[in-house]
Amino acid sequence: MVVYELKGGKLMRALSTQEVQQKMLDLFREIESFLEHEDIPYVVTGGTALGAVRHGGFIPWDDDMDIAVNRKDYEFFIRHFKPKMNYFSLKSNLDRDWGYAYARVTDDRTIYDMPWVTVDNGVFVDVFPIDKLPDNSGVRNVLYLEMKTLDVFRNAARRTAFKPGEKGKIIKALLSTIAKVFGDAFFARQQDALARFVNRKNKNSNLSGLFVVQGINRQRETHRSSLYIETQKVLFEGTVVNVPGDVQSYLERLYGIDYMRLPELSDRKTHGTFYAKQ
Repeated sequence: MVVYELKGGKLMRALSTQEVQQKMLDLFREIESFLEHEDIPYVVTGGTALGAVRHGGFIPWDDDMDIAVNRKDYEFFIRHFKPKMNYFSLKSNLDRDWGYAYARVTDDRTIYDMPWVTVDNGVFVDVFPIDKLPDNSGVRNVLYLEMKTLDVFRNAARRTAFKPGEKGKIIKALLSTIAKVFGDAFFARQQDALARFVNRKNKNSNLSGLFVVQGINRQRETHRSSLYIETQKVLFEGTVVNVPGDVQSYLERLYGIDYMRLPELSDRKTHGTFYAKQ
């Protein structure tokens, strides 16, 4: 059934999860084509890696896709990637008003609506930098807290509403008011600067991770560097993708030892709703 909703005074068609996933796959192929042409190794991460192993493609209810490349290649990517399709665009921390410390390639024929925060993109694929991290666990804990704090302020600056019954709404509303003075892009730039500094300082360490998203995943995306380099190929929706070499250890650390078990129906959630602009 086709669903239309009134958004911003316009009647817009809501995209099905299957439509969103197909558009993400088209975006991924465009990104992968560039990476292969430039001989840049990549790895799919997070729920994309889980979907590849558990479902041979997307997690059926998932609406995002994650790719990661090492910091040097990430900097090259955001400077030189030019989508072939004129309705695809790259949004990155090179844009002063971009509110994330990583890049997104987005389908501009669509918009993305999340109920509690502002979002400035349509259907997307995330591209993360893989940064070197210190071998010392105590130092990593301090850096995690610093990154987490920046992420809390960044998300507070994006807040538009609060969930019914959400705890600490008064404090969160105050924090949001303060954070909005600076804007989410300000905090995203601080996160990016911190990650680049840590990567340079620890170039000889044995650990790497998606430091810029530690606010979400804590330190579960921190691994020995070889895990992101020694990848293996698996089928993903009929397309071959690279997953972490020791993908079992990777997924166990991120999702627990029972990662192959499907979650309860109540836990199978999407992030928001996508709409076609026309």
